[in-house]
Amino acid sequence: MAVSNFLMTAAAIAAVATLMSKDIRKTTTTLRQNVKQIRVWMEEAGAEASKIGEEAAKKLPEGKKPPFKDPSA
Repeated sequence: MAVSNFLMTAAAIAAVATLMSKDIRKTTTTLRQNVKQIRVWMEEAGAEASKIGEEAAKKLPEGKKPPFKDPSA
């Protein structure tokens, strides 16, 4: 009886360890995909902001600087 209990416990622990390792791999893969997507979004947002900034700079009269807001205020 003790041997069968030991074998059942060992099998249960092995099953849990296997499931957890697969879950960790799946989670890692999902996290990598999310990071890649966030990086793409950030690059797109940066390109869009750059484009908007260039267009705004073209609309300013020659020699005039854009208003400056003090970041410490």
